[in-house]
Amino acid sequence: MSNHSTVLKFDDYTSQPIPIDSGISQGDPPSMPYYTIFNSGLIEVAKGPNECAIAFVDDVVYLAIGSNFEETHATLQDMLSHPNGALDWVKTHNSSFEFSKLALLNFMLSPTKVASSSPLQLPSSLVSPSPAT
Repeated sequence: MSNHSTVLKFDDYTSQPIPIDSGISQGDPPSMPYYTIFNSGLIEVAKGPNECAIAFVDDVVYLAIGSNFEETHATLQDMLSHPNGALDWVKTHNSSFEFSKLALLNFMLSPTKVASSSPLQLPSSLVSPSPAT
């Protein structure tokens, strides 16, 4: 997973080799199991009885179950930030999350509770990560 490059080809154009400095190359048959192995630590983040993680290639879904949105949001934030959580995985795997693609879906049976709930608040350091040094 080092010294990789890729070449873009379309129509009559072929680019010069472009270095890939993190992640796994896409487009070759073994890339699917490589992604599964590489990202397996993100699945292991879900440890509690009301936590679940699902992944497909490089997409991950975290699920938290609770009695209200504040409880489930706290569980989700803990899955990101606890020791060996998702944010630790990011640091140890030279990878990053694309927070512009982050989606939060809240499901609740009570419309009254939905109207009175507050949104998930991510720390600003997660939304606007500082540049790597």
